[in-house]
Order: sequence, then structure tokens, then C-alpha cells
Amino acid sequence: MTRAIVGDAVIATDREGQVSYLNAAAETMTGWTQRDAQSQPLASVCAILDERTRQPVKSPVANVLQKEHGIDLSNHAILVAKNGNERPISGSLAPILDSTGMPLGMVLVFRDVTEQRLAQDELRHSAARTSAILEAALDCIITMDHQGTVVEFNPASERTFGYRRADVIGCELADLIVPPSRREAHRKGLAHYLATGEAPVLGKRIELDAMRSDGSQFAVELAITRIPTDGQPMFTAYLRDISDRRWIEQLRSVRLTATQ
Repeated sequence: MTRAIVGDAVIATDREGQVSYLNAAAETMTGWTQRDAQSQPLASVCAILDERTRQPVKSPVANVLQKEHGIDLSNHAILVAKNGNERPISGSLAPILDSTGMPLGMVLVFRDVTEQRLAQDELRHSAARTSAILEAALDCIITMDHQGTVVEFNPASERTFGYRRADVIGCELADLIVPPSRREAHRKGLAHYLATGEAPVLGKRIELDAMRSDGSQFAVELAITRIPTDGQPMFTAYLRDISDRRWIEQLRSVRLTATQ
């Protein structure tokens, strides 16, 4: 895939669909010069494939000239240049009409969307990696927005807290896993951070009690981080059930007291 070209390419044809004009961007992308492309069929100068099927896009010339309306080429269109190089494009064809509304030809305007496609692919890959991490994680990973609403709840969280992900997305986190006695403090802490940017618990490991769907409480180790975003802040909480560790510590404390 070649380097992205900045600017729109423009190709005009006559009423038979033969090329009459290419601008500089069109020459660069197609590999055809104005001289060589003159009077050539549009499909020869601007070969377009469907990315999904790898089949040539059916010539839209007749549809544009006969029906006198434009055609969108924004979905999965690949331009094959004269030298065989390929690049994804987005564009449209529209008729050129005279003063009476009769078609004189048509114009194809398109642009290279290589960079946008690469960015989309990276987002998809990033989302796939994130999904794999969430699925495989042994610890609870819960993400909430600036309003305290749950936006992610991984399988470990489902197992630990007894909620299904589908049932908690969009609900307030405090009502789900924060014991009633601590909910007001949780909400005040979030409001204070939004107002001042101060949050003593961010980036630190702390131990406190959490609540399961059946109302039972248990000890967890918690770490909260802010997710870098351009808009409103979002937060991810990493939680681990430390009930067994807490029980062992209490048992050791009792034994130590008994021996003194």
C-alpha cells in the first residue's frame, strides 16, 4: 500500500464515459498522465475493486449518466493504479449537466483514505487486545465514567460479585459493589476529584470491604487509575478478593495473642 496522498483527486469524463480531465492528485494516484488518459474509458484509468470480494466494481457510468444522480464509492473501494499499487479510497461520482439538465459527462472525486484505514485498523486491534486482557484477567477489572456509571465489567468481576455484565453496564457502580455505609463517601470523593483534580486514592493500593449481589461483604484489595481521554475522565478499578488472606491474618493475630 502506498503513502497517503493529500487532497482530492478529480477525474472528468464525456457523455460516453471517456476521460477528458485529470487533476494532479488523480495523476499521482492512478499513475496516468492527462495525455495518456485522454479519451480512455474511465474504468481503464481508474480501476476500482471491491475490497471484500476483490472483484472490479461494476461500471457506474451508465447509472450516473442515464439516471442523472450521484453514486457513493465510500464503502470498501480500492483504487488500483497503473503500476498495480493499491490504496483505499472514498469518493463519489456525479453527472455534469447542461443548462437543460441533460448529461454532458460525469465527474469522479475521490481521496486516499490510507491513513484513516490504518487508524481504524489500529483501533480494532487495540480493542481486540483489550478484550483479550479483560477476558483472561484473574482480577476484577471494572471501568466507570465520570458519573460513576459502569462501562466495563470483566468475567472475573461477574464471578466475584455475582452480576452479569449485561445487567450492570449503565448502572451506578456505588449501588452495586460499594457497601451502603461507604456509598456517600464514594460519591463525594468522585465529585471532589471532578471539581479539584484531587484524589488521594488514585494510583494506590488500598484494602476495604466490597459487596456482592447477595448483599454479603468481603475484603478486597483495590487500585484505581484514570484512563487518559480527551473528554470527561474515566476510571478503571482493579480489585482482588483477599478474604482468605484477611482470614489468615486474623487467625495469626489470635494465635499470637493467645501465646502472649
